[in-house]
Amino acid sequence: MKIGYRGEEWERSYPIYLNPSFDEILKLAQSGWDTIRIATDEANIIMASGLGNTHTNLAEAYHAGKKKYECGLLDVMILYHVNGIAYMNMEDVGGPERARHDRWSRVVDDAHEAILKDLIRESGLAL
Repeated sequence: MKIGYRGEEWERSYPIYLNPSFDEILKLAQSGWDTIRIATDEANIIMASGLGNTHTNLAEAYHAGKKKYECGLLDVMILYHVNGIAYMNMEDVGGPERARHDRWSRVVDDAHEAILKDLIRESGLAL
């Protein structure tokens, strides 16, 4: 589901997705991204192209209109690629800057991993 808080023009140019559908994953994959900002909590994954978005944007969009007690803590990571291989920057969650799938799959739940693997595959990248 596309979420946002900065107005229609921003959301059209720099969409933020909460628990993205496969169609939304395809839109991200086809956008020619260089980085994907990711924030997760126990139940949700928030994703957006790194172009025009920061982790702060993701958190603000996610928390907009919610009460403090309704929001969990967000873990943040950055998905990027080098020479056709997907890596995750996990420094903000105590991991390495350049983690391959075997490492980052240990810190995301199965549903979030499936979404990330769909994005990587549809972007034409290898794990």
